[in-house]
Amino acid sequence: MQILSLTLEDIKSYDRAAIEFTPGTNAIVGQNGAGKSTILEAIGFALFDTLPYKQADFVREGVKTGTVTVRFRSSHDDRPYDVVRKCGGSSLYYAFDPETETRVVEGKADMVRFLRMHLGADVNADLERLFRDAVGVLQGTLTAAFLDVASRRVTTFDPLLQVHDYDTAWTRLREPVRTLRDRVQALDVELAGLRARLEQLPALEEAVAARAAELTAKQTQATQIEQELTEVQATLAIMDAAAQQVNSLTRAADHAAADCARAGERLADAEQALAEAKEAAVLVAAHQAGFDAYAAAQAEKRALDAQVGTRAQWQQQRATLETTLARLQAEMAGVEQAQGDVSAAKADVAALTAPAAQQEELMRALTAARAQVAQRDAVAQEATRTEQELARLTKRRQELATAREAAARLDQEQQAAQESITALQATIEDKVGVQQTLKAQADAVTKQNAELKETDQGTCPVCEQPLTPAHRTAMLERNESRLATMRADYRAARDEVDAARAKLKEAQAALTKLSEQQRRLPRAQEIDEVDASIQAQETTLVTLRTRLDA
Repeated sequence: MQILSLTLEDIKSYDRAAIEFTPGTNAIVGQNGAGKSTILEAIGFALFDTLPYKQADFVREGVKTGTVTVRFRSSHDDRPYDVVRKCGGSSLYYAFDPETETRVVEGKADMVRFLRMHLGADVNADLERLFRDAVGVLQGTLTAAFLDVASRRVTTFDPLLQVHDYDTAWTRLREPVRTLRDRVQALDVELAGLRARLEQLPALEEAVAARAAELTAKQTQATQIEQELTEVQATLAIMDAAAQQVNSLTRAADHAAADCARAGERLADAEQALAEAKEAAVLVAAHQAGFDAYAAAQAEKRALDAQVGTRAQWQQQRATLETTLARLQAEMAGVEQAQGDVSAAKADVAALTAPAAQQEELMRALTAARAQVAQRDAVAQEATRTEQELARLTKRRQELATAREAAARLDQEQQAAQESITALQATIEDKVGVQQTLKAQADAVTKQNAELKETDQGTCPVCEQPLTPAHRTAMLERNESRLATMRADYRAARDEVDAARAKLKEAQAALTKLSEQQRRLPRAQEIDEVDASIQAQETTLVTLRTRLDA
């Protein structure tokens, strides 16, 4: 990539400036505070998404939005592109093709992918670190990283040189070799087994031939046995048919014998019944005259019984009529006496009619007066209750107003607590990611150390260079230094995570407490409801007082 020009609008001390770059080395010369560092910072901000301070501090004082435009020629397709990025009041970020006059890419995520491709940077490269440690090194610190201690040089140069990618590639390349070696060994074992089985093939073929001859003989013998079995089954079928016929004839003979025995029994019964019938006929003939006299006497008795029943019914009806007559005579005497009492009562009623009318009028007036007094007492009681309810509602209105002021404070405290929780969660997530990265790197370095200590080959398993004792010692010392740094960083990240989790727990407890307090506060609509109730009670009280004064 070749940077062709840089345009700054409202950036720090620049109102508007256009800087052209020529092929080769370009020197930026000026007094302190002239804006030399701003040029590098603007390039880093536009092309590498890095800025050493807040974007608001990058904008010229008194202006809301600043713009950085970098034109470069891509090493990917050898075409010019303009990268435009705004800061401050706007976050617009896009790439512009001056030849076609169109926006090629827009948005931070797409722009980062676009710039990686045209910068020729690896997809895993850290653009911010690449700019800070290699492209846009601060003035006076160009050689500082080379003079730093070994542990810090590793932290600086390993990401730039992508040493971790070499370690990853070396680790991944070992797996196919190991897999291929294991596969060859497995095939050798399988081949040895097949060879051993192949040596047994002649004996197995002879055994198969013998078994085939034996099977042929057995099949011939089975055919003969099947023929004999067919003949035996035919003979057995004939014998079964004969046995069934014998059984049928035997059952028929048994039935015939049973029928003959039952017929003999019925004949004996019929002969006995005939003898008894003859004896009965003789007895009937002997007693026929007596039976006729008995039948005539029974008919006469039934006629007399009917006459006796009719006489008894007449006697019962007579007694009933006599009882009814006596009761009616007694009632007649009582009616005559009651007629005398009624005449006397009519005379008394005529004498008391005028006083009774006057008494009734007085009772109606008394009832009306009592009703008016009761109604007035009810109105007075209702007015008293209304005044009490109005006082209670007024007090409740004051309490609700105080509670709503407390609710506003609780809302602010809840918002602050939620923002604190979000920030702490982001910190924990970030530090946990750092821990996981450090652990993965430490595991890889530990594995390298183990392989360096155990290998007897002449090639270094890490860098594929000749493995001399001095090289082995240097690699182990380098890895131990890296491990020490990683452990220290891991402990620091762990302490930060523990502290953040403790603060997060406290913040969550505080938020829960605030939410519970907020839940217990009255609703905002309740004040309106109480105001409406107060107005209704005041109207009711005015009406009741008017009725009392009437």
